[in-house]
Amino acid sequence: MIYYTLGLIALCLGWSVCALLIFRKGYKQHMLFIAASITFFIACIIYRRYLIGHTPIMYSVSDGFSQFLPIYKDFVRTLQDGNGLTFWNFSNGFGAIQSYLRFFYPTNLIPILAGTFINEQALMITVAWMQILKMVLATVFMFLFLKKLKFNDFICCNMGIIYAFCGILILRGHWWILGDECYLAMFILWAVECFFQDKKWYFIPVSIALLASCLGVYYIYLYAIELFIYGTVRYLYDKGSLKGYLKFIFTCGGLFLLGVLMMSGLLADSARVMLDTARYSATTDYAKTFALFEYVDSKVLFSAVLSLFDINTNGVFHMYTGALNYLERPIFYCGLGCLFFIPQGLILGEKRTKRFIIFGLLLAGLYMIFPVFTDIFNLFIKNEELGLRSYRLSSLWIVIMMIVVAAYGLHCSMKNGCFSKKGIFCTGLSLIVIFGFCLLAAPQNGVTIDYNVCRWVVLFLIVWSSFLILLNWKTEHRLIKVGTFLVMICISIAEMGHSARTTINVSSVVASEFYDFMQNDALGYYGDVPMAVDYIKNYDDGLYRVAGLRTGLSPYCAPLYFGIYDSSYYANINSKTYEFLNEVYPESFLANLGTKYSVGVGADLYLSTLTGYKYLLKAVDSDYEVPYGYELLHTIGDINIYENRLNLSIGITYDSYIKKSCFEKYSDEDQRKIMLYCTVLDDDTDVGLREVSSHELDSMLLKEKYSSYENNVSHRAADKFSIQSWKEDYIVGNIRVTKDSFIVFSIPHVQGWDIYIDGVKTDIETANIGFIAVPLTEGQHRIELRYLPKTLIPSAVLSILTAIIYLILVIKNVRGSQVKNEKI
Repeated sequence: MIYYTLGLIALCLGWSVCALLIFRKGYKQHMLFIAASITFFIACIIYRRYLIGHTPIMYSVSDGFSQFLPIYKDFVRTLQDGNGLTFWNFSNGFGAIQSYLRFFYPTNLIPILAGTFINEQALMITVAWMQILKMVLATVFMFLFLKKLKFNDFICCNMGIIYAFCGILILRGHWWILGDECYLAMFILWAVECFFQDKKWYFIPVSIALLASCLGVYYIYLYAIELFIYGTVRYLYDKGSLKGYLKFIFTCGGLFLLGVLMMSGLLADSARVMLDTARYSATTDYAKTFALFEYVDSKVLFSAVLSLFDINTNGVFHMYTGALNYLERPIFYCGLGCLFFIPQGLILGEKRTKRFIIFGLLLAGLYMIFPVFTDIFNLFIKNEELGLRSYRLSSLWIVIMMIVVAAYGLHCSMKNGCFSKKGIFCTGLSLIVIFGFCLLAAPQNGVTIDYNVCRWVVLFLIVWSSFLILLNWKTEHRLIKVGTFLVMICISIAEMGHSARTTINVSSVVASEFYDFMQNDALGYYGDVPMAVDYIKNYDDGLYRVAGLRTGLSPYCAPLYFGIYDSSYYANINSKTYEFLNEVYPESFLANLGTKYSVGVGADLYLSTLTGYKYLLKAVDSDYEVPYGYELLHTIGDINIYENRLNLSIGITYDSYIKKSCFEKYSDEDQRKIMLYCTVLDDDTDVGLREVSSHELDSMLLKEKYSSYENNVSHRAADKFSIQSWKEDYIVGNIRVTKDSFIVFSIPHVQGWDIYIDGVKTDIETANIGFIAVPLTEGQHRIELRYLPKTLIPSAVLSILTAIIYLILVIKNVRGSQVKNEKI
């Protein structure tokens, strides 16, 4: 390990000296380039295994290959098929709104295009390169932001590099959509400063539009709150008038709204997806129950304090032992140097600035000690399946504040000519005491400590203390100043590079283990499933669903079935699907994971037939029992393919019904049988069907299990809905019914579906708890199902108009500036 650290310092020092020699006296004008280049260089060393494809970064966290990779692959497949982009997707459970919000964001679109035009390996490698790009952009925008705050190039360079290797960007970069926030946050702050200082307002809408298109609706709320706070503090610091403050805040608010409206075409469906899920609706109840003066759990506090020193002190990924999980926990690591610089601002800074620093630190303390602040900043989003609050988003702002305050402390020391030696000594001693106390007390609270990491923390605490006590800025010799600058940069890089390397090495091991397991898993993405899928598609080109037999939350089940129109893995379930599953098949929800995940209905005989399951995949050596009525169709490698000989279409007809209030009185098992016998309608629905009596249902339920099942299926198949052509958002079929009936489609009743009977648009009812349905009269009918988001056209028009207004305002502003300059 020591050889790696020394080699890293030598590489950094050698590269920096070469760069300075090349730029010579002009190095100050190129410090931004140097900072970005150092970040790029070190990041490439740390992420080298991912960049050359030895370890796919998509496998370093479970979400990577259970959610992100399948979604990317599904989009790649859509582009490769050339069938156009649809607004509905059957690949997730019974189907879900297809939102394209994040796909068109550059750091997501580039990997998708690589996968489309090259191969899957190119997609995975490109994702890793996008992580490097995000780190470089984080350096660039932190540099530019600090430069606007009048810090010198040395400080901007040092802090820009530190920010690029902070714990948040290193750890959460493995959930790569979260890594984008780090540079976007700094882009937004820089844009606000450009407006505040130079009246250049046009960067704010662009920065907000990028934030919205990359991270979605929730972040709009988060950044509206935090920018209001920043704008207020910033204006008070500048001693502006109340009238000027109100004008500034309302103008920023208008520019913020302009940026949001520019993305409204993509945001509308994303908002519907989010707000229609049971997971987000659950937060409404949580918001009503939070305790105003509740103290933070001691494990959370210990984990937060330990994260100041190193992200790996209490483990990371599957080795993590602290409070919450490794994604949700507060992460404040931005280098030990920052912990030494912050007190210098309080010792050497101006009295007025000190008040603002103390105010900011107190707010950070309140945020950590009283969870109510966390709840407010996170819109009361609680990770309800784990029973914990989320720190994954708002803790970034504390890191940014720490880096800015550290920059000010470094600025004060340079202005003073040296650091306050008494301050450095007291800071070092305090940090060692706090760290030592946590090492002794944390294990008593169930937090396991990695003492190998702790030794490195102590080493760097000693190195920083010694270096800063000896440092002297008073010399006039340029070479000494440059050398001091290089040494400080190298210490920061060595410390944070070592911490990042530890994290990434662990993630690399996790990724390799997951990847190897996938390679050997018969039902894995790299097993024989793709060939089985191809066989089914060639055998049957209809619209049907396919199940896979395995239990529990398998992080490999989502990739299994993407491309065959069912995943048997319902993530972020929409409210109607949740209502259906919660009523008739609550055991499908995974234990302790709340409303977020369900394994689906593929393994249940009644529900799978009811919802159009036609094929089933099972490993040859698996002990799972194949449901009744499924017959072996073919074997490919380690996969058996079964066909449901009693399968039904996704549209089935009924001539009788039961009221929902009566239906709810039966057990879950009986409910599943009843839904094949008659449809379930809301109590106030009037469709002219025969209402089934309780006595009739009781008689049906007493019949022999499989005899009753076959009779009910044959009745449902008598008037068959025959699909003639289909896309995921446009289905056309014919049906002949012998009497007035009700046709129910196993598609969630989500706003946007229209059903046309013989060319006439028909009002849609809700049947079977959460599915779409329409009445049919006796005879032959042509049925069309179309899905088009109701918000699509209005939001697209709004986006275009807003973009036009923005361009007009920019052109007008530029011309006004030119005229003003000509007059001058």
